[in-house]
Amino acid sequence: LIMQNDYLLIEGDPGSGKTTLMKHFAYSEIQKTEPDAFLPVLIFLKDIKAFPYSGIPANAGAAENILSYYCETVAQNGLDADTVKRFCKAGRAVLLIDGLDEIPRELRDFAADAFAGFRRMNGNCKTVFSGRPHGIDGKVVDLFGDRHVKILSLNREQAEEFIRKWFCFFSEGSGV
Repeated sequence: LIMQNDYLLIEGDPGSGKTTLMKHFAYSEIQKTEPDAFLPVLIFLKDIKAFPYSGIPANAGAAENILSYYCETVAQNGLDADTVKRFCKAGRAVLLIDGLDEIPRELRDFAADAFAGFRRMNGNCKTVFSGRPHGIDGKVVDLFGDRHVKILSLNREQAEEFIRKWFCFFSEGSGV
């Protein structure tokens, strides 16, 4: 679904695999050697709680400020907002924004507006938001709700099988 849509809003209960899906997608894109691979930009919203957004217009510039804040202060991964913008304009980036339920509604609405503006200004880059049901509301739904999908929860047996396979995958020399 991520590859088939310009944007996506993923909802799921705790433990349903939202964050794991985002991490796996980012990992898979990084491992690709094909020239059509995307630059995955994984942003955990819980890490921007201290972002000073009060009094700032929620537009593309605000999203750039969030990206700069995240890349320089939190992730420190060598990425910067200008690099992300260049990949977006080339149609080669996907923003993976996880944890809508982990920030206050006011900041969530601000981020939704800001990244909607960023998408418009930067080639409508792929954007994926995820969160628990109580974080899927307000501006997020207004702006991205027409591409809203739900991850179904795993039962105990499915969760145990998933965990077993996950550890087998990484213990068999996946390089991680």
